Amino acid sequence: MPESRSRVLEAVRGIPRGQVRPVAWLGAEAGVPEATAAELLEAVRSGPAPVLIPVHRLGDEDGRPVECGLPAVLVERLRAHEGIDEERLGRFAASGTHYLGSGTTRIFCYPTCAHARRITDRHRVPFGSVAAARRAGYRPCLSCRPVAA
Repeated sequence: MPESRSRVLEAVRGIPRGQVRPVAWLGAEAGVPEATAAELLEAVRSGPAPVLIPVHRLGDEDGRPVECGLPAVLVERLRAHEGIDEERLGRFAASGTHYLGSGTTRIFCYPTCAHARRITDRHRVPFGSVAAARRAGYRPCLSCRPVAA
């Protein structure tokens, strides 16, 4: 995977401020879907500058921070500074929600996507998987690209 390390780091750099993406998304987004989570995280850890490459925006499937080479307290501070609501992510994770759909647009997103954060409670539809969202007739957000995972 060394030759694809730069693509992995570029994919991490592309995660917008205040948003979190799962490691599985990273592999697909970087064009190495066959890479394991351990390989992807090793590529991330070997990056030149973990603050310039926003590794704190990576999470597990539930959005919790993954071991990315930064001290946990720094990851917490960076996430808080960017407005990532860990309590909200925890509530979604506890309920098995990994994606949020909009009942008005029929689009589903990662919970931290800027578009998902604008969905009102009345129109918010929780999904545990991409397959469940698709079965319900929803399409993936073009911004956060949840199908990549």
